[in-house]
Amino acid sequence: VFAASLFFGLILGGLMLLFVIIIRALVPLGGLAVFMAILLIMIPILYLAIAFSLAVTITLLDKKRSVIGSFSESMRLISNNWWRAFGLGFIMMIIMLVFSWLFKLPGLLAISLLTTAFKVSPASGLYKVLVLALTSGFPLIGYIFISPISAIASSVFYYSLKEEKDHSGLMDNIGKIGSQPETAKAEESY
Repeated sequence: VFAASLFFGLILGGLMLLFVIIIRALVPLGGLAVFMAILLIMIPILYLAIAFSLAVTITLLDKKRSVIGSFSESMRLISNNWWRAFGLGFIMMIIMLVFSWLFKLPGLLAISLLTTAFKVSPASGLYKVLVLALTSGFPLIGYIFISPISAIASSVFYYSLKEEKDHSGLMDNIGKIGSQPETAKAEESY
């Protein structure tokens, strides 16, 4: 898992570094050149990020695959499903943002209450400690609760694409959950 995450990060990090170098070189040419370079560089980065989005999930769920194999499997599964993967990623981003703001809200309200109702000075040490605890504590608790959502969505999406592309019989196996296995009746002889 660490290797897949590291490899994914190195690919995207390398592309982002290339992006920064090219933009820095184009700054003297003017705004239009910079804008065009941003478009020309961000499109492949976005495409690769979506195409490789299942690589870590595949590494976790398919123990037989290597890290490089996970990336190629991710590309194979996402091909012809890129917009579905993009949509899922976009929806998950919206859900995560909404939940993160819901968990930030109590901390922000508490800080507002501290400064208005209890007249705690923003310059005091107590205020700084409380602000740090409230603005990082609640979001951390929220992250603990909402982080599995994206992992579950990615896993369900992976198995859905796997079933769709490979016809692996996964849906038949799911349908058999809870039913009694068929056993051959032994003939009794006396």
